[in-house]
Amino acid sequence: EFATIFDKEDLAYIKSFRLIHTSNNSFIDGEIPKLEGTGVPISYDFSDNFTPQRLDAICPHIRFAFLSCAALTEEKTKELLEEIGRRRCPTALATRGSLGAICRDGGAFYSCSPIPTKPVDTLGAGDAFTAGFLVGVCSEGDIISNTPLSPQLIENAMQAGSRQAH
Repeated sequence: EFATIFDKEDLAYIKSFRLIHTSNNSFIDGEIPKLEGTGVPISYDFSDNFTPQRLDAICPHIRFAFLSCAALTEEKTKELLEEIGRRRCPTALATRGSLGAICRDGGAFYSCSPIPTKPVDTLGAGDAFTAGFLVGVCSEGDIISNTPLSPQLIENAMQAGSRQAH
């Protein structure tokens, strides 16, 4: 793994943004608490690399968790999203390929079906969904506090994510 250390100038620059988005492939897991200190909400894409150790280390410091859960049943996906909530991450969203997406926020669950399409290549569809969701939430929601988002905002953001992934 690469060691990344954000200095004062980096952190000052980061403070100028509305959201930080990173992933398990960014090699900065150890820096997440430092990034949390900027006051900018953090979104983290676990992909399918959500070991209990990684969830314990990351979830208490982030606002949004994204996971790839196509291999899990709906029941197991919801259990995982509940675990993330218990680890103090307010909003967790699982993409499930052709099965759609499930979001947990404030103890409530929301779901979204994918827009029917004949895919040529699905590479990046989850990332596109995440981007659409985050843009939708950031444009209308209070993401600074860890209070639940409105059900309408989540539903709108999930639909935006679905359109982006289409």
